Amino acid sequence: METAEDRLKYMEDAKAQSAFPKIITTGYDSLNLMHFFTAGGDKEVRAWTCRRGSKMTEAARSIHNEIADSLIQVDVMKFDDLKAAGSEADLKAAGKLLIRGKDSIIEDGDVVYFRSGKGKAKK
Repeated sequence: METAEDRLKYMEDAKAQSAFPKIITTGYDSLNLMHFFTAGGDKEVRAWTCRRGSKMTEAARSIHNEIADSLIQVDVMKFDDLKAAGSEADLKAAGKLLIRGKDSIIEDGDVVYFRSGKGKAKK
């Protein structure tokens, strides 16, 4: 029986690449979907899926209805800005943390912190 190591060695020897990344991105594009991210502390990051052109409330609904129903505002970090800054604290210090209303449009790759009116906000 073939092992994962055998498959990897074959792929390297044949200079072959997996088609999965292209299949996934093509599927997302054809379905008009995108990703956004939430972060919980320093170690947990989650990717969520929603339709392109969605409002913040629609994106929040993909996580949980309660978040969407009680949404007040959203802190948004652009991924490229966050990567360049190196940390959330440095991004904030540079003045690049964006505060958006619940009716604003979420963009592909946004890192968001949903602030809700009920209980704790979902990060």
